[in-house]
Order: sequence, then structure tokens, then C-alpha cells
Amino acid sequence: MPEFDFRAVDGFGRPANGRMAGASANEVIARLSQQGLVVQGLDMVGSVVTQTAGRGSLNPIVLGGSNLPPTVDAGNSIGSQVASVVGQSMANRPVSSGVGGGTVQPKMTGFLKDYDQWMLLNQMGTILRAGIGPTQMLEELSQRASLKSKVRRALAEMARMTGTGSSLSDAMAVYPEIFPVGVSGSVRAGEAGGYLPDALLHTSQQIQDSWKVRRWYLWTSTSIFSTVILLPLIPVFRKGRKDWGRL
Repeated sequence: MPEFDFRAVDGFGRPANGRMAGASANEVIARLSQQGLVVQGLDMVGSVVTQTAGRGSLNPIVLGGSNLPPTVDAGNSIGSQVASVVGQSMANRPVSSGVGGGTVQPKMTGFLKDYDQWMLLNQMGTILRAGIGPTQMLEELSQRASLKSKVRRALAEMARMTGTGSSLSDAMAVYPEIFPVGVSGSVRAGEAGGYLPDALLHTSQQIQDSWKVRRWYLWTSTSIFSTVILLPLIPVFRKGRKDWGRL
């Protein structure tokens, strides 16, 4: 049975490298996904690699990094197997629901306000930084009454997906109105780079800053508009008051 050297990250974005035997690349990826690992690269070891001068080797694969397919040798059957598995995590494509679970289409739930989105991402990042895994984090948040019912239902479904091998970013991609493309992309980068909690907290901070700027702009523009409207009316009010006093 051939062996494969793999490069992967766990649910916290920490690197996990090793070697695993399997009948095919698909089998190795499936087994690693069941362990909560997201495969980034896979190399077949053995005599095939040395005899074919690298034809049995795969280039590192970054999940969801772009809309382009992974770079794989056209004559490499193993590369074709991995590309067919990894390609499903690209943007604007059906999202994997876990090993053996097929794919799911994005679900429309309605957008969140900036404040609600900031609070949600901040709580997610804080819980992950405390050492709790993504699945347990999602299950815990799905039971909080302070969150809207549509968010709790989405988090419960996301917990089921991550529990069957999907990454947190792929689970987020199923709910693009709760987690926009920019948010899921930031989380995907955090998973690949090993700083998932920090990615969530940084994204929540950006949303909070944007919300504060818009709120300040709203109050400022309202005040200016009110002033511009009322200034011409001041003489009218004064004249009316004087006329009222003469009666």
C-alpha cells in the first residue's frame, strides 16, 4: 500500500505534518478530514517518485485560496484525485458538508447588522483563543439566547459540518449573508496560517471600527442637515413670536 507525506492544518490553524498509508490520495484525505485536519499538500513516497523524477509528487495546495484550480501535473493521476476533492472548496462553488456528506448550496438567511456581526465574530475568536475547538465553540454559541434565532440555527448546522470534517471557513461559506466573503476569506487565511483566533478577532475589530465610522457619519450628517434646514426658518419663528406677543 503506498504511503503519502501530508501537510495539513487543524481546526485552530496549527500545522500538522506526517505520513499515512492509504490505497489512494482520496482515502488519505478522507481519513485526515475525519481527524479534523485540512489537507494543504500531499506527496506520494516510494519508488514511484524516484523513478519518474517527481511525477508522483503534488504541489502544495491551498484550500479556497483563489478561483484557479490547483497546479497539478496533467499526467499525474494522484493530482487529479486531489484536485477533484479540493476544488469543491473554491469560492462561489457548492460547499463540502463533510466527508461522505456531499455538497450543500449557500443558504440565504438575511444579513446581520454590523453590531451583531461584530459581537458574533468577537465571541467566536475569544472562545477559540481559550483553547476550545471549532465544533464545540459553534455548539456553545448555538445555545446562547442572546443571538438571533436564524444565527443559532446556522451555527448548529455549522457545528454538524465541522464535526464531519469540514473546515470552519467552508462552513461559513454556506451562510454568505451572515459571514460575507471577506469574513470567510479571512478565516480561511487564518486556518492556513495558524492564527485562526486572531483572524476572527481582527476581522471583528475591523467591523466594529467601520460601524463606529458610519455611526459618526450618520450623526454628523443628520446634525448638518438639520442645521441647514432650520437656519432659514429662525427669522420666521422670531417674527411669528413677536406677532403673537402683540395679540
